Amino acid sequence: MFQNHTATDSQGIEILPWNGHSAAVSLTFDDAQPSHIAHLNALTATGVPMTFFVNSNVSFPGSDEAWRRAVASGHELGCHTASHPHMPLGQPMGEGIFGKTEASPEDEMERCDRFILDTAGQRRVWTFASPYGDEGWEPLAGSRYALVRSVANGTVPSEDDPVYEDIVPTHLPCHMAMPGESAQETFIPLIERSRDERSWLIFCFHSILPTEENWFAGVGIDEITESVRHALGRKDVWVDTFANIGSYWLARKALHAASPASNARGLEWKWDLLPGLIEETSLLVRARGGDLFQGSTRLKARENGLYDVLFSAGNLRLEFR
Repeated sequence: MFQNHTATDSQGIEILPWNGHSAAVSLTFDDAQPSHIAHLNALTATGVPMTFFVNSNVSFPGSDEAWRRAVASGHELGCHTASHPHMPLGQPMGEGIFGKTEASPEDEMERCDRFILDTAGQRRVWTFASPYGDEGWEPLAGSRYALVRSVANGTVPSEDDPVYEDIVPTHLPCHMAMPGESAQETFIPLIERSRDERSWLIFCFHSILPTEENWFAGVGIDEITESVRHALGRKDVWVDTFANIGSYWLARKALHAASPASNARGLEWKWDLLPGLIEETSLLVRARGGDLFQGSTRLKARENGLYDVLFSAGNLRLEFR
């Protein structure tokens, strides 16, 4: 289950990828569609927290209560703007397709964030999905959110992949599901490839069938839930929200890049905190030949010998035995 492929081994610790799993999978759903609410119970019944990128101008009877229920059930709401406007790179924001378009891109984000916080009751907004995948949103979104999902095709690779350093948190790739795709023919093979590659696979879904409101690229609910069951059955795949997996990925990159200071007693790492991450993000770490401390607190190892290192502490110390 645990993979040993990190350059920190020679420095006394090993930071496990994907929360100790071989691969990671996130399911994301765009546009706050009625079909998402209609199938929310079936999605929640999988036991997997998912991410819904909502547009605050999309409203229909019962939707506000349903989004509050989604948050209370452990799902994540991410910002997809208020009205879903185009904004290609280097061009001004266009008109949205959902209701009144705000005066500026900042206002589009702020209005959607306020809906997520005030109406749906989520404590923070960590993530953003660019409407249409337009790259013009990315510089602004990168200053406001920890992670931005694009619609570029691909996965977030492991560090031994040649393109690992090219992946940036403001342009994370995904697989956008299209009509006719199924669990057996498309989604499960993608999950298996992600396991082989040790990568993070992000699904982007739009409409969920059956529905009378098939806005775009409808995919059957049974195909989605069957894919989730397959991933969970593999035991070595971490299935969680875009924010949870992305926060782990970013935190691991930061600690992995930190150079430890050494002395006769051991090694000490310090790192800058990253704005916008989930505050409780912790990393699974294996110590080699010593005990781990954060501040004055000696960390207690799990039964399997791994430690939970809280990223927000900003420091880690290995004392040699």
